[in-house]
Amino acid sequence: MKRRMGEENYKLEDRLSFLTNRVASAINERFVLKLQIHSLTIPMWRVLVVLHDFGESKLVDLSSLTSIDASTLSRLTEGMHERKLIRKVRSTKSKREIVVSLRSEGKGLVDALIPEAIELDTFMLAGLSESDMAVTRRALRSMYEQLTAAGQTVVPSAGAATKDARKEKYYVQSKSDRVE
Repeated sequence: MKRRMGEENYKLEDRLSFLTNRVASAINERFVLKLQIHSLTIPMWRVLVVLHDFGESKLVDLSSLTSIDASTLSRLTEGMHERKLIRKVRSTKSKREIVVSLRSEGKGLVDALIPEAIELDTFMLAGLSESDMAVTRRALRSMYEQLTAAGQTVVPSAGAATKDARKEKYYVQSKSDRVE
């Protein structure tokens, strides 16, 4: 296939965004099989693990820690609350804030699934040295920080879902603009 002028050096298979997306997709495809047994999704797993690791969190903080936009997270956590995996209550400090915490049922799922997650990581990382992994983690964290500098993230705008992903519109949302 002939490349257009100015695109000589752009190879999709060499793009970091493409490579990281492929790795994430492969991980998710394998791990979702473990989660489905418990009627969990990847986003639900992220919520459970963050609450397990960090404890009770405001919904807005949970959104940041899980990389799930606030409105999606609100609906997701409502379902998890109904399943008694988490507790979701209004803050005593502010009626606008929602506080989310892990319930024993959710903790039990995390405790049961962490060994599966570790096993998948071990399989994925087989053959990589500790120093390669340290460099990779540092580089990925640095890239994420660069992309989210000054508390801004790029999220799909409301109504941006189209059949043609190339037409998808994005806007920059600062942390202060987020709603719970």
